[in-house]
Amino acid sequence: MVRTSLSEIEKLLTSVSYSSYLEIYKDVKNADKEIVIDLSAYKEDSTATVNLKEGYEGAEGTVLLMGDDGKIVFDIDVPKRQCILFT
Repeated sequence: MVRTSLSEIEKLLTSVSYSSYLEIYKDVKNADKEIVIDLSAYKEDSTATVNLKEGYEGAEGTVLLMGDDGKIVFDIDVPKRQCILFT
């Protein structure tokens, strides 16, 4: 399943309750290690307006602010099928 815009992600997140999500993926193990994404390493074919802010609104580290005018693309390697929590 590939989602390419904030509106598509919003539809997905609001169409399935978290308890339903957990039921659907009950046989998939949780991630056993952290995958860190360098927010400044988004790909050239990203089309959204992107701003990187340090300590935005009291947050620790870099925060990626993105308009809903496009998509942002990252190359990430998830070594095996697992449930992932984005923070």
